[in-house]
Amino acid sequence: MEYFHPTKTIKRLIRITICFVFVLFNSNILTAQQKDTLYVQEYPHKWWVKFFVPNKMLTIQHEGISYNPTYPQNIGIGLGLRKIIGMNLLLSFSLFPLKTDTGLSSHITDFQMHKYGKKILLDGYYQDYRGFFTQEGRPLEKKKYTLFPDLAVKRWGIDGTYVLRHKKLSLRAAFEQSERQLKSAGSLLFGAGIYYHKLLPDMALQETIPTAFDNYQVGANIGYAYSWVVSPSWLMAGMVSAGLNFGNNSQALAWHNLKAYPASIGRMTINYNRENWSFAVMEIFNNKVIYSSDPKPFMLFAPTTQLTITRHIR
Repeated sequence: MEYFHPTKTIKRLIRITICFVFVLFNSNILTAQQKDTLYVQEYPHKWWVKFFVPNKMLTIQHEGISYNPTYPQNIGIGLGLRKIIGMNLLLSFSLFPLKTDTGLSSHITDFQMHKYGKKILLDGYYQDYRGFFTQEGRPLEKKKYTLFPDLAVKRWGIDGTYVLRHKKLSLRAAFEQSERQLKSAGSLLFGAGIYYHKLLPDMALQETIPTAFDNYQVGANIGYAYSWVVSPSWLMAGMVSAGLNFGNNSQALAWHNLKAYPASIGRMTINYNRENWSFAVMEIFNNKVIYSSDPKPFMLFAPTTQLTITRHIR
């Protein structure tokens, strides 16, 4: 049986994923059909500005223990231009470090991209977290912290999701606030993606994680999205997809040695919309499972909560 060389396999998967994303992106630009105007309405404004407060997290769970970093508080500003493929430019920066009594200062790089097309959703992310802690203690009692300053996780991924009933359901209205959903609607979702994870252990975790390891996955998912128009001003929406990824650690990556990894992706939002401005509270989660040489899995939970105010300008 023929074995894959890990580097060649990885490059091949990356090329396939880039081609997949390119086809999705261009089909979204070139062949997108008009929305059903009884369900979806575009804002007449040519551009918009955003102010948002993101709260991004990454938690490792292994053998019932949760490892958390310390998170800074960020704020962000953004600009949207409707005539340039509905483009959004968003920038967030640390306002001040989160003060905790752990004595730990985590080093965090967290970049996320979400492109809401008329019928295609593209998600991309790069996360590099170093410095985690665990805590013990009951509520209202003084907590006992154990620090792992060298424990680190690096990961990146690209997801593409196709909205089947895209003429009636607008992800832009729900999650970008650049369109308006006039009537409630739902749709099946079909997606695929490629992902990379690397875990670097702390000296104190040598018994649990003896060495660093990386992991490659590629997979597909299916899901459902629904937008509920509560009133002309209020909208509640959610989408969730679940699927299986296939891959392994780079040292064991071969056709005969692929493992199956469950994965889930989702988001929900509550929007308040007026004629030229909107307010939204959104939650995104992107959860993955990885394995080291230990058969017990590592769960990676990556929720993001974001408050956004959008002002549409003619």
